[in-house]
Amino acid sequence: MVKSSSTKFMRLLGLLISLLLLFFINACSNDAESVESGTEAGAAAYGVHIDSFTASSCEGDSCAAYAGQSIIMTASVTDSADIPVNNADVTFHFTTNASGASLKSIGGTTGQRIKVTTDKAGQAKIVYKAGDNSTTMELEDVVSATCHDSKMAVIVARVAGGYQGLIMSVTADQDSLKAGENTIIRAKVTNATGAIIGGQAVTFTMLENKSGAMLTTLGTGMTDANGEATAIYKAGSANPTKSVQDTVQAAITGAAGAAVITRVANTAIVGCRITLTADKTALDQGQSTIIRATALNGDGKPYTGNIRFEFLTNVSGSTLSPSDVKTNSNGVATTIYKAGTESQNLNVEDIIKASATQCCTGDSCCAETLCCSEAGCCMETIILTRSAQDAVTPTGYRITMTAGKTSIKAGESTLITAKVTDGANTPVKDRVVSFSFISRPSGATLSDIDAGTSGLITATGVTDASGEAIVGYTAGSGSSTTEVQDIVQASTTGALGAIILTRTAAEPAPSGRVLTLTASPSSVYPNSMSELTAKVTLTGGTSAGAGIEVTFTIEQNQSGATLGSGTLTQVTESTDGNGEAKVTYIAGNADPTLTRMDSIKASVAGTGVSDTVFITRLPTPSAGNYIITLTQDPATSAGERVQYHESRFVNIKATVTLNGVAVTEPGQYITFSISTGDGTVTPMSVELDGNGEAETTFELPIVAVPPRIDSTVVRAEFEGVSAPTYIYWAVWY
Repeated sequence: MVKSSSTKFMRLLGLLISLLLLFFINACSNDAESVESGTEAGAAAYGVHIDSFTASSCEGDSCAAYAGQSIIMTASVTDSADIPVNNADVTFHFTTNASGASLKSIGGTTGQRIKVTTDKAGQAKIVYKAGDNSTTMELEDVVSATCHDSKMAVIVARVAGGYQGLIMSVTADQDSLKAGENTIIRAKVTNATGAIIGGQAVTFTMLENKSGAMLTTLGTGMTDANGEATAIYKAGSANPTKSVQDTVQAAITGAAGAAVITRVANTAIVGCRITLTADKTALDQGQSTIIRATALNGDGKPYTGNIRFEFLTNVSGSTLSPSDVKTNSNGVATTIYKAGTESQNLNVEDIIKASATQCCTGDSCCAETLCCSEAGCCMETIILTRSAQDAVTPTGYRITMTAGKTSIKAGESTLITAKVTDGANTPVKDRVVSFSFISRPSGATLSDIDAGTSGLITATGVTDASGEAIVGYTAGSGSSTTEVQDIVQASTTGALGAIILTRTAAEPAPSGRVLTLTASPSSVYPNSMSELTAKVTLTGGTSAGAGIEVTFTIEQNQSGATLGSGTLTQVTESTDGNGEAKVTYIAGNADPTLTRMDSIKASVAGTGVSDTVFITRLPTPSAGNYIITLTQDPATSAGERVQYHESRFVNIKATVTLNGVAVTEPGQYITFSISTGDGTVTPMSVELDGNGEAETTFELPIVAVPPRIDSTVVRAEFEGVSAPTYIYWAVWY
């Protein structure tokens, strides 16, 4: 009995141990796909290894490539059951890199050693690009792929540069897109020496199309004079919840290349669609057509907001005007496309995109505006064909117009530039350009910069060596509560141009102050000075008094000018007892052989009160014109005044140069004088020394009723040229 009981017990114990082992095995079993990337223990447990390492256009593990040629290499990772392993790390690196080659991941990382994670097919891909070291020799590169404790290699023979085959390089303007978005695929053909090869028939195909993308070849698919053929890739909407990769191949006889594009997971907006149409989709050079974008919300109601028109590609040099448009009550926004004149002997295609730009996010913002995701708003594209014509240089002139600002407030000013070119696009000098209003609902006026006159309805300018003529524009206050558009036209013999300037609606009424800004002189040479005076008065002309902060800003700075100390483009000064704030303008030396125009704005902070003045920076004189430079010791400013109880005197030094050289001839005198303010200067007339310098002393005045804070302008004059310097002083006794 004892033996029998013992035998049963042992059998029962063995059965329990077997069951425990089976449970342990089942509990530890796992799919190789869930192995944590980079875990050696996990990899060993499932036998994760590189099953194969292959390269496109190669036989076995040996390849041949010429300098600049790319090869796609693929490492396939499986487990011990030959099941593809997802999320495994594969490291690609050079064992030998004699040619100076590079590696690039499909995601865009470039380097000599790159880590790539396998996809659900167990594949990790890398692009090898052969280097151009010693192109007269055949060199050998070895690329290795390592995953855990397994390793494989591919040998690439970089052939000598004498190879006369063709090289195909393929790029995408954007390599990451949302469903429905477009990008340009560019295939460029060269030979081994880098020479551009035109006239090659390129075939574009989708090697992989996981997103359901569309591919459209532009034109005939032949490479142009730049060796390029192009296609349009439009990302599809298949597998919308996943980011997928499509591969586009471009091939010619004997050469091929590919570009990989990532279609990101669906972040599409909710309830938005745009329809884009054009009155004409095929135009001759210089012709125009209207493009209409109709935008609707998800409920089919018109979208109220802004539509932005822009070029995805502009081969013909066309224009869109305007580029940002507010929709009307039907959700329609329009712009004018004007076909360009570039690539005249080719039929070319321009691609225009329209997108909604007034967006919102969140759960509570979609009642009145377009409901968008954080990724952006809806868009649509259209292709317009610009027809070829014989390559003939056009005759006559062309005017293009620009403005420093195209959206300004009533009373503000900006510069309008009309550039005149001939048929060969060469700037035309000394052409008289007439400026006038086509429409002026704001009551705007023009300023003749050369004549120094303002308040004009028409004005003229003469083009400089850059072909540019300039006038000032000051927005009027008509229909002040609404936004209006003034249209200014420029014309010369046989050519017209126009520009639209938006006068914005008026802000709350200013504080009852009026600011008047003047410049003396209004025309200067490089590195010369002008005195800027901002006078602040109350309505009716009464001085606003002292202590009002006025900010001077160089808004348009063609000459590279500065204010005050010579390093700033914005300075804040306080008004004196006369309600005046002053600052020194120093003309810059940019484009010294040309006339340049600077605009300076003075404004009273927080009131909307401002004024603008224009200063003409003349070219550096060739001969007979002098430049006077003034310095002070001690230096003074509105914030650092010379004080009577500390020092009654300021030494002023004047340096005179002619074409950058000091004037040192004996018997040359400079005259000092006071143009505004109190005080004295002695001596008044001083002979220039051997350094072209003369000095005088400014003495502060004796004030009958102190305290007094003021400034005095001291001028130096030589041979009809004068320059000011500003002495800021205070008397407290």
